Amino acid sequence: MSSERGIALLKTQFSQAIATIHASTIRYPEWWTWLLSLYIWSWLIGSSLMYIGEETLSGRLIYCMTSGSNIDTQELAPLKSIVKELSLFSRAHQVLSNGFLPWVIMIVAMMFPLLNEAIRHMAFSVKRADRDLGILTFLVGYTISWCIAGFLFLLIPLFIDILLGVHPEWIDTALAAFVFLITAVVIWFPSRATTMARCAQTMPIRIERGYLHLDGIKYGAWMGIACIRMCWLPMTGLMLAHHSVYLMLLVTVVVIIERYFVPHTSKLPCYAFGIIALLMVTYGLYPYL
Repeated sequence: MSSERGIALLKTQFSQAIATIHASTIRYPEWWTWLLSLYIWSWLIGSSLMYIGEETLSGRLIYCMTSGSNIDTQELAPLKSIVKELSLFSRAHQVLSNGFLPWVIMIVAMMFPLLNEAIRHMAFSVKRADRDLGILTFLVGYTISWCIAGFLFLLIPLFIDILLGVHPEWIDTALAAFVFLITAVVIWFPSRATTMARCAQTMPIRIERGYLHLDGIKYGAWMGIACIRMCWLPMTGLMLAHHSVYLMLLVTVVVIIERYFVPHTSKLPCYAFGIIALLMVTYGLYPYL
């Protein structure tokens, strides 16, 4: 009898645990976007330790360089003459084809955790049976906005190459540090709080299936534009720094803290981005000084 009671107790506890988890997923519908982001971060960090410098998707994601690799510039010297012969269109096509998928995955890793309010609004505005579908359409619209912007962001290093020609790597590091310094200064602008508030904006969502898809994509694209306006400076700095995975993680932590843990008028992110700029100067430029 005692064993039967023990089994029954375990079943009851298991059922209660399942019910608690189910209730939590209903209350916090953004949980799976966080899990997806955490999975990508674990893959990126693991890849940075295992596949550094290899010409694989993991290698491109670690550095997100426009050339799609992490080969030393001295090793690329024999290829410089070939690169010079490529037309501007061919170089741009190569940059976009190699960098587009890493860009999308990077957006999922960095930006999806910033969408708690928007995902909850989407989830609680539709029927429960359509909740996951509504969130998915919202994320599709959000990703579309960042993909369109990505065409410009991915070409930033190419524009620098066109303007400066062949230049040492420390110039890219200096430019990235300067952009992060500008990011720190912009946080002091009064309009910064208004820009941040737009990242939690809402819009009416119709519950009919066809309109739900249309409104979800529209709302996602709208939120994507708001996030681009908020984050375009640090994203530019990351592109100039070739998206080192640890720098990318550091920036992600700063923007998450700015979004959820401090008031919109807080100047703490200013100091954080200032420290990032200082670290880039210290560890990025010191070997060249």
